[in-house]
This record gives sequence, structure tokens and C-alpha cells, in this order.
Amino acid sequence: MRIEGELRDRYEALRAKGIEHRDAKLNLARQIASIALCLLKNNDKYNENYSDYVKERKKLRKEFYESTL
Repeated sequence: MRIEGELRDRYEALRAKGIEHRDAKLNLARQIASIALCLLKNNDKYNENYSDYVKERKKLRKEFYESTL
């Protein structure tokens, strides 16, 4: 993996767990295919910061839930 980013981080995490290079690359290929299929099915555009959006959304949901108790 030559570039920095989420996929590189995921690759390095898989390698740190002891997963071989070939299997880690296959795992990333499946993830990319899954993302591409989701984008095609929903007629959406790729958002590189989607994971940040999800984290923020979870945080807001948790705050809302705690305020309703």
C-alpha cells in the first residue's frame, strides 16, 4: 500500500493482527467492492469523511438519548 488514508490504516491493522499480505489485500478489495456496490445501489457519491460523520452522529444520538432519560 503506497498511499495514506483509511484503507492504509485498515491494511496495517490487519497486518498487525498477523494476517498475511495477500489476505489483507483481499480484505481491502472486498471492502472497496462493498462500498462501490452501496454507492451504485443508492445512487450516491463517495464521501471520504463518512466515518467522521458516523462518529459524530453516534455521539449526537447518545447525547440525545441521555437527555431523554
